[in-house]
Amino acid sequence: MNRSHILYILITLLLPLLVGCSAGKDKPDAQEIKQEELRKGHQKNIIIYGSMNCIHCHQFMRKLDSDGIEYEFRDVDASDDFFHELQEKLQAIGYTGAVQYPVLDIEGDILINPTFKEAEKKMYNKPGPLSN
Repeated sequence: MNRSHILYILITLLLPLLVGCSAGKDKPDAQEIKQEELRKGHQKNIIIYGSMNCIHCHQFMRKLDSDGIEYEFRDVDASDDFFHELQEKLQAIGYTGAVQYPVLDIEGDILINPTFKEAEKKMYNKPGPLSN
């Protein structure tokens, strides 16, 4: 066997291995996949009441977006229906103080201007690594 024949065999055998190793680098790692599956499978429905003029609302939604958490935003300044809906929910829990946005409704749990960590504890049906 000459050198070119040996080189051809080596390339033929090694090239698929090399390509296979580099192809996986664009894929998320197992931990990212696991967290994404946990979020999709166990996340509760989240409604955010606030205003498009509220910087705290924008910061909170950016954090949710960056973590891949789904929610529905209801602008109480743009819709009287959303404003009255929020007022009814606050009355139902006996809240009479000043309202600071965002206000979250996580399947009936009302959180008024929560920290992200406070909200995250309520967002998932099953406790786990995402609610620590």
